[in-house]
Amino acid sequence: MEAKDGKISEADARVVKIIFEGPRTRDGHFLWYGFRPGTHFWSSGILGEPGGCHYKQQENGSYIPILNALVGDYLNSWLKRDMNYNWQDITYREYEETFYQSLRDMGCLECNNTDLFNAIQSGAKILLTHAVNDDTIPSDGTLDYYKRVIERYGNETDVNKYLRLFMTPGGGHTDLVQPGLSLTMAEGMTAIMKWTEEKEEPDVLNGTWYDFKQNAAILNGKVPLYKLDGENRCFDVEETPAYATRNLGSLASADSRFNEDSTIKEIKADAEGNKILSKHIGYLLENPMMASAEGMTIGKLKKFMPQQSIKAKITACMEELFALKRADVDDRSHYYGKN
Repeated sequence: MEAKDGKISEADARVVKIIFEGPRTRDGHFLWYGFRPGTHFWSSGILGEPGGCHYKQQENGSYIPILNALVGDYLNSWLKRDMNYNWQDITYREYEETFYQSLRDMGCLECNNTDLFNAIQSGAKILLTHAVNDDTIPSDGTLDYYKRVIERYGNETDVNKYLRLFMTPGGGHTDLVQPGLSLTMAEGMTAIMKWTEEKEEPDVLNGTWYDFKQNAAILNGKVPLYKLDGENRCFDVEETPAYATRNLGSLASADSRFNEDSTIKEIKADAEGNKILSKHIGYLLENPMMASAEGMTIGKLKKFMPQQSIKAKITACMEELFALKRADVDDRSHYYGKN
């Protein structure tokens, strides 16, 4: 099958199928959930970019898998206790044994205990949310937990007196920029405060899809309380005026030396561009977790940074970069002064 970025082979399809199915034992028995189809679960591994499955581009243009930094630190430090352990040599048998070792050795860290007796007795309220397209933690794990709580305490109506689940179609892993409605932290906090302080049970939360380039919501709608036998569909979903221009416009002009699609590597190769990068976000690019960032575009870097303070610094950096003119348009000596 031909795709925009090349041919999808049968081997490619088998790998993705395995990822969707989730981890299995050698004889095919279930270990845990995988990502749902439609989830953008792959990335270059740069801090802030979505995707739990990471890759790295080599000099020849091909790609190789690299281990998610969170998983790598946990595997090498806590399980193997060998910082030089090479995960690429792992066999299916060792993978299965490592999975069970993790449950055995680190069971004290589990967060799937359905015993909520103390919380119920104290009158606590629990608002549980998860994006279906979470690209780091498979959302079916949360749904599994919710079902087990109901099995333990009898029925969904009683459970909803102290625990309520909202599954959003978008948002990925704690951001608002991936397609579909998501929940802001403010929306969740407001709901839990009203529930605990005013006895107002949340049946619907306000969802949004945000475009940080325009600093505007591009989609708004209602996210209903999740019900095991319900349709669980968002409603009153409306596009805002910013929706039509979500992929349009740029800070760069036609004669700009750089634009939002310029890679960090390209900008670093330019003396003036590299100086601007260092000035605004040099500290960020020096972070070891940003080692794979050079192949990322400056626009994408801004999009996937979760902190607003960092987004602001990248925006300032972009404004200076885009002010640089191409060599065939301007001699550029005015920008920093003549040498």
